[in-house]
Amino acid sequence: LYISSLNGTFFCHRCSEKGSWFDFKNSHGDRIELFESSTIQNNGFENTKTKIKNGYLMPDQKIAASYAKNLEKYPELVQYLTGKGPNERGIDMKVLKLYEVGAAHYTFPKEGAEKANIREEHLCITFPWIEQDRHDGKSTKQITRIKARSWTKKRCMRLDPVGGKMGFFGWNTVPKDATEIVLTEGEFDCMSVYQATGMPAISLPNGASSLPLSILPLLERFTKIYLWMDDDLAGQTGAQKFSTKLGIKRCLIVHTKDGDPNGPKDANDALRLGRDLKALLQKAERIPHEQVLQFSAVRAEIQRELNNPDQARGFPYLGFPKFTDIIKGHRAGELTVLTGATGIGKTSLLSQWSIGLAKSGVRTLWGSFEIGVGRLGKKMITKFAKKKKKKKKKKKYSALIPLL
Repeated sequence: LYISSLNGTFFCHRCSEKGSWFDFKNSHGDRIELFESSTIQNNGFENTKTKIKNGYLMPDQKIAASYAKNLEKYPELVQYLTGKGPNERGIDMKVLKLYEVGAAHYTFPKEGAEKANIREEHLCITFPWIEQDRHDGKSTKQITRIKARSWTKKRCMRLDPVGGKMGFFGWNTVPKDATEIVLTEGEFDCMSVYQATGMPAISLPNGASSLPLSILPLLERFTKIYLWMDDDLAGQTGAQKFSTKLGIKRCLIVHTKDGDPNGPKDANDALRLGRDLKALLQKAERIPHEQVLQFSAVRAEIQRELNNPDQARGFPYLGFPKFTDIIKGHRAGELTVLTGATGIGKTSLLSQWSIGLAKSGVRTLWGSFEIGVGRLGKKMITKFAKKKKKKKKKKKYSALIPLL
């Protein structure tokens, strides 16, 4: 969710909802009011009973824990989660139980009637964020927050309670001695990876752009982190950004499409299509050094230049055809060094090149440490006019200046 600090306008990248700050508060309520009370009236559809612990709002543990038990009461939802057919998720029931995925009813602003504050009820899949504390051989857990998402409308998603603590979905499934972990973009991807590979897998709090600083310490103990984001521009950009946050040397990026432009976008798609997720995990790569490239990274570029040599030529140096043939013109990304003794004509030659490039529409930038700017400009104007400046021709030279 993006909110402008200048005018309060907002945009949600997940559901595409947008509007003014007034629209946001009218649709979702005023967060300040929620913080003023530790317990809010339950309307029968939402887990709104909360308590404050360590400065964070926490959901009522009994209500939150009951959601996992409610799942099997909704056969249509179970079929959606476990089915192998089109538009079904293919997650095993034992995996759903391990991650404590549940079901609950929540209300959301009715589409098209947000300003009127009309709400409608949705049956939601609940993804709990669970913290597990281990002391003296005993393990205690608490649900710090619930992520609820309508199973029929993706745009209807909320974090319960508002203002709660950030966390990872699936954190409670990670063994205490694990040194490697898979970090995915979504909850279904997380469970798909665990189901297919057996690797500890957790998901980000809110998509490819969400890795809050408050939860980074949880990942400090891992020596290897697999970043399995969606194989699209947003996901791969997020993976590279997270890699710099977490440490490039211990992060590997998984490419779900595996070089196939029509391949699956994410881990859950790959699972449903029967792809080998273990093999994809083994092919994970570190972000290459920005100054070190493998041949595969430039193969296509080389092939283009070999097949279309004329397209690889730069702008010609007008008046110097043989020189242009030798260095293939003025090309981006190349540096040409011109050396010679003092007074041999380096500046004169460069002036001619600049004039020729200017005729081709290419701008040049001069950094002269010997000749003054005025004198340099005079030399170039003189060469452009192909004659020396004379007093009787002063007006003619002046007329050439606007052409440069």
